[in-house]
Amino acid sequence: MIVISDTTPIIYFGKIGKLNILKKLYSIIYIPEAVGEELIEPHSRADKIVTKDIKYEIKAKEAGWFIIKNPESKEFKELALELSKEIGRGEAYAIALYLKKNADLLLINDKVAKKIPETKGINTK
Repeated sequence: MIVISDTTPIIYFGKIGKLNILKKLYSIIYIPEAVGEELIEPHSRADKIVTKDIKYEIKAKEAGWFIIKNPESKEFKELALELSKEIGRGEAYAIALYLKKNADLLLINDKVAKKIPETKGINTK
């Protein structure tokens, strides 16, 4: 099963120290680089306090069950950029990655962003 995730589901599971639930359910989760940046970037800025949950996301990436992947195609980038006119960057890239990888499930929680994949027949949770 190919599972793609947006940023927020990962953050919420990390905050409660239960990121391992996602691993048990899906084994491997693909995230686009935009989501990886949203997870890590705020914590690398000097003006932000590093939250405790970031260690779970970093461990998941290091353990190899979070795979950061962007297809190297012009179509992927164009689709993501087009979607980002309507929704956030992470959501747009996650939807584009889902479509390019022909994935089975998209983990996404934003109500507005969730409407777009559902109109395209994308399986969301």
